[in-house]
Amino acid sequence: MGFCIKKAEQLYTFFAIFLLVSFNVFGQSDLMFSVSPIYSIPLGTSSEIYQFGIGGDLEVSKPIYSESLAAFGNLQYSNISLQSGAGSMNLVLLGGGAKYVPYTSGIFSASVFAGAGGYLGFYSDNPPLVNPYVSTGLSLDFALSESFKLGIKPAYKNLIAKRDGKITSFYTSSDVTIQVSFNPSNIGSGNRRPKLKIQSPDFYQVFPVIYKYYDKHPIGSVTLKNEEKTRIKDVQIEFLVPQYMEGPRVIAVIPEMKPGEEVTVPITALFRNDILQITEKDSVQALISAEYSVSSATVTAKRNESLKIYDRNSINWNDTRKAAAFITAKDPTILKFARNVTSEVAKKSSRVINQNLTDGIAIFEALRKYGIEYKVDPDSSYAQLSENETATDYLQFPVQTLDYQTGDCDDMSILYSSMLEAVSVETAFITTPGHIYIAFNLGLNKKQAQRIFSNTENIIFMEGKGWIPVEVTALKSGFLKAWNLGAREWREAESIGKTGFFPIRKAWVEYEPTWFGSEENKTVASRIPDSRTIVNAYKNSMEQFTRMQISPLVAKIEDMIKKRPSARLVNRLGTIYATYGMLDKAKRQFSKAAQSNYVPALVNLGNISYLNGKYSDALKLYQKAYRYNPDSTAVLLAVARAQFELEKYPEAREYYKQAELLDPMAASKFAYIGGSGGSNGRAADANERLEVLWADE
Repeated sequence: MGFCIKKAEQLYTFFAIFLLVSFNVFGQSDLMFSVSPIYSIPLGTSSEIYQFGIGGDLEVSKPIYSESLAAFGNLQYSNISLQSGAGSMNLVLLGGGAKYVPYTSGIFSASVFAGAGGYLGFYSDNPPLVNPYVSTGLSLDFALSESFKLGIKPAYKNLIAKRDGKITSFYTSSDVTIQVSFNPSNIGSGNRRPKLKIQSPDFYQVFPVIYKYYDKHPIGSVTLKNEEKTRIKDVQIEFLVPQYMEGPRVIAVIPEMKPGEEVTVPITALFRNDILQITEKDSVQALISAEYSVSSATVTAKRNESLKIYDRNSINWNDTRKAAAFITAKDPTILKFARNVTSEVAKKSSRVINQNLTDGIAIFEALRKYGIEYKVDPDSSYAQLSENETATDYLQFPVQTLDYQTGDCDDMSILYSSMLEAVSVETAFITTPGHIYIAFNLGLNKKQAQRIFSNTENIIFMEGKGWIPVEVTALKSGFLKAWNLGAREWREAESIGKTGFFPIRKAWVEYEPTWFGSEENKTVASRIPDSRTIVNAYKNSMEQFTRMQISPLVAKIEDMIKKRPSARLVNRLGTIYATYGMLDKAKRQFSKAAQSNYVPALVNLGNISYLNGKYSDALKLYQKAYRYNPDSTAVLLAVARAQFELEKYPEAREYYKQAELLDPMAASKFAYIGGSGGSNGRAADANERLEVLWADE
């Protein structure tokens, strides 16, 4: 008997361990406990020996994978009466199995189960039987509440034993039980098992370079279904990627959901910038949770999913504006390169024509001397990938293109655009079939451009501005050829209605620029070409441009002067020379036109003295112009500027105020005279103060 007791203790101990593990590993809130009285009817040959049995069953179950499938473990005791009052046999069974629920409707559910385990059989003073058993059956359940269910469970049970060297049935029966099931975590507490189903989310392609974009725009969506039997309220849905987010983001709050109702919500994410450290496509854990109120209880449903995040250089072309995120004008290396180049050119050459054009030529020639090579990557070709909106392309950050000294059309366009934006020159992406390049803003309207350029067919006029299209892949050919090629490509695509124009600063509203620090690129700045090389390359390019532009303009005006000479036309000829930096030739024309006291010519002569630092001479000429036209904004500003440089500040402010009354917009460029200390919100620098406006009319 001691042996029997020992075996029983082992079974009880094993079941206690099972319960403990269930509570701590699987989570108590998911467990369902059942207690059942058993009435056992012997079957087959067992009915010849046994009359009936009574007992009880203790079961613990937990859903696995879904609500329809559960695992269970059970401990069962039965007292089986023998025929003819020959006594009884005691059975202790310990086992487990699986339960499947194929049908649910309202409070009713039907399930089938199968189980197996071991049993101890005790009869009188005989040694106990220790053998396996199997069982199967059907369970019909009725939910009385969220915590309790009542069920009827008919089952077939077969206890197996070895007899005469053969494995045979020792006892078979049909069991009928009345099962009471309960979840202890729901009893008397607000914590209950959630029945709000969070379906598998639909994630889009996630690109680190536009991680700021996902703060307001979705990375995907998720659908929730209320499988509670009643309405639920105050549903708060949160999203978290632990590896790249500081904390959960509330993505939606739903006041109420009806039973069976489905709601789809967009998923947004506030990523940290260390997401830019991803250099290879990665899969990370994403957690979606939903907290809601039901029957005065607060319940939380959760779902873990895998989220794929592309590397920091990846993007797709479903929106060309996305590439603007790679234009990192505030990258310290880009700022240093661009500003050093334009500064050297400004110091060692005259400022002519148009400042934006000067900067565009200088930076282009500096990149050419730096040695950037155009190279098409067959696995990352804009021509192919731009046709497929979901295909991912590899784009380089500007500092990477400088470091690698090679790139394709999009890489080189991004680099050139970043350099120009770094010196405050506005840029735009241009797209033609299978190609992307850039244009930069001259800061001139069409009428202004026509006065400076002999031919404006190579200028794109968009949004009231003139833009220079530059085919950056033609870097080795020099700026003028790259400009001509870019303009030709635009005209060809425009003739078939296949052009795209995307201003970068507008694109930045949606796709903010992203910059990452990288030790691998730290030697780039040290490779910037020396100032002499840059300035010589700029001057050569500018001389070619000047020869190409000025001859037709001069010839046209000279022909008009021969036919009908006037101070206005002579002054116009002078402004052409002045615009292209030929101040000696300009002065001769201005002097001729000023002989008749033509006010614009007087102002322009004063401008030449102003540029040469002869402010007293300039002021005399400006004041003479003022006597003939005291209501000219240009004249008033010219007088004010000369007096300011001569430190006659009260007089300068007085003339400035008069100009400001006549034309506030024109006066705002010289706000430093009025005492605001800035132009367009910035402190006026020496270069701005030395600029002049050539008077044409």
